[in-house]
Amino acid sequence: MRLFARTFVCGLCLLGPLSAQSLEDLLEDPNHGFTLYSRSQGSRNQAGLVTKLDTTVGYNFSPHFGVDFGVPLYFVYPSTGKSASILGTRSRNGIGNVYLDLRYTLTKPALNFVSYVTVAAPTGDRTQGFSTGRVTWDWHNHFYRSFGRVTPFANAGLADTIMDSPFYLRPFSSLGLIGHFEGGATVSVWKELSVGGSFYAITPWDDQSVISKLSGKETQNKKGSSLGQIFEIPGQPTVGPGSVSDRGISFWCEANATSFLDFDVGYSHSTQYSLDSLFFGVGLNWKTLIRKARKH
Repeated sequence: MRLFARTFVCGLCLLGPLSAQSLEDLLEDPNHGFTLYSRSQGSRNQAGLVTKLDTTVGYNFSPHFGVDFGVPLYFVYPSTGKSASILGTRSRNGIGNVYLDLRYTLTKPALNFVSYVTVAAPTGDRTQGFSTGRVTWDWHNHFYRSFGRVTPFANAGLADTIMDSPFYLRPFSSLGLIGHFEGGATVSVWKELSVGGSFYAITPWDDQSVISKLSGKETQNKKGSSLGQIFEIPGQPTVGPGSVSDRGISFWCEANATSFLDFDVGYSHSTQYSLDSLFFGVGLNWKTLIRKARKH
């Protein structure tokens, strides 16, 4: 917690001298100034529905460097099907782990690159499944290049927790060293409409503590589970790396309805958990919306 507090204070110190800039400058320049973005997303599968409202405020120091501070809110609705006797049917909601990320962006004709280092504080309720109870970190790297309408991409990262992906909300969180990888492509099909697909892999490198968002309890094994999932059964907090290792595929469609509003919907299949998930999301760029409103 002290590490996160120090990082957050340093971020505020960096932002302080910039507060004298005019609101017009901060709103007009897309590469500098404050950012404000909200995203609502959800994932539905056999085990239940997990949704999240994530609002971030940030500052772009240049086209290359930026910082963001985010506050996620979770809304969880366990399934009323065959897993109800294990997970229960009580819906719940609460704040997740607030986080700070440092961002580096490099755009080149040969290859584009974005790197994030994210540190999250244990502000969520562990008993509800919204936190691991520890400060966590994630180093995420995104590579991409466009060839006409097609944009192949690759993601690779290292973390001490399994975090939500930009599209898919996992039904659990974890604590333990992991590598996460993804490769795929997006295709622009018509104006602001595009489709995409990818393969992903989660590779743990040591034992993991697993906290279910659906049961709100630490889980140990699959014994007695109706779906055969580690996030269904309460038990000891630690599982072997193979229990949370995962491989899967995702397909999605996304559209920019306006310059400040975007939508996405898609499907993800996990081979490890045999889960078929439908996911959806809506994003709102408040900075662009405010800038357009000021012009009218």
